[in-house]
Amino acid sequence: MILILLMNGASVVPLFIPMLPQVILVALVLRHARLDRIRIEPPVAAAISLVFLALGTGAALGSDLDNALRFWKLLGNSVVAVFVARALTARYGETLPSAYSHAVLAMSVAGLLGLLLSLLTDWHITAAIGDRVYNTNLLNVWLLDSGFNSSQTTFSPFPYRLQSFFDEPGTYGMLLVPALFHFLDTDRRCKAAVITLCVLLTESASAWLLTALLFVFQATRIKRATDKALLITVIGSVVIAAFPEIVRLYEIKAGIDDAYLNNSSFGTRSLEYDYIFGHWLTHVLPLSSVSSAYAELGTISSSYVTWYIFGGVAFVVLFLSVLGGLCRALWAARREGSTQQRFAFVLGAVLFSSGFQRTAFLDNIMFMSLVYWALGRSRFSAHRIKALPHAGR
Repeated sequence: MILILLMNGASVVPLFIPMLPQVILVALVLRHARLDRIRIEPPVAAAISLVFLALGTGAALGSDLDNALRFWKLLGNSVVAVFVARALTARYGETLPSAYSHAVLAMSVAGLLGLLLSLLTDWHITAAIGDRVYNTNLLNVWLLDSGFNSSQTTFSPFPYRLQSFFDEPGTYGMLLVPALFHFLDTDRRCKAAVITLCVLLTESASAWLLTALLFVFQATRIKRATDKALLITVIGSVVIAAFPEIVRLYEIKAGIDDAYLNNSSFGTRSLEYDYIFGHWLTHVLPLSSVSSAYAELGTISSSYVTWYIFGGVAFVVLFLSVLGGLCRALWAARREGSTQQRFAFVLGAVLFSSGFQRTAFLDNIMFMSLVYWALGRSRFSAHRIKALPHAGR
């Protein structure tokens, strides 16, 4: 499970250990994915793959080879993600929520040790992708983006934000939220406390918000008055103690941020969606020119919305397909009430929402595989999962 989480895009491990993780992943997929019974689960994977195939073919026919290769790569990611999702089901069955959460917990503990190590020594190794320079002491990663220290902390006693082995603290924060939900859902308080601490140390505004919502949801589910009062007291104490830091973090997100060229993180995201809705007719056809987006939004922002604009109406088809799958997953969670179904919905919803903010869902095998697995759970009953070979081993 840790290997799956260290694959492609969000993980920086391939920067420091080239090719080896991918080779091991392919071997695991071939072992567990039941290639003798090829079947696309869930159906939304077929819709996404067809969108990428159509866009890639259209770009090639229009002699736009750069974008043709881009969309064919996304198609390849989608196909691989289908088999990874099948391999996860065959390997873990109903135990995947626990396997995922404990893998995230292990990487979080390693990251915490890395933060402690950074206080004792500045030893690290470095790898770069363009202007992005990644540094690691083999336990935690920190990032310099065009000279801007985006891993710098605002309140933490450590010099860097917690991001374990991932490209951004915000990305890792999103991976922590489903694990926190699982530990809360199964009443594993000590492990939930460790994950909560890790969420705080990522200093990810989105992860903080989702974590607060999880605790509010948990408080509504507790039946014993004493337990509910204890949880509310703990939450209230943390909020009061950390309130200045919470305000400061969100002021940074909504204020001037050097990483966004004298704009704010929230403002940049808002401009992207304002542009999409304001210029919908201009970009409704797939593969429309994005030159106007680059001119109006600037290089950083337009890199996030390129796929949306290139896709045009095809992007809407893709978005609605995944949203429909999430609705089915939510219905399954409410109908069956199993731990796996609840976790599947939270995992899919968190990674999907994060992915469309950063486009990671579209170009990251790890995100796509986990979302495919989550959406597929709405179509599997428990006895069908148990019937799969190797399930739960």
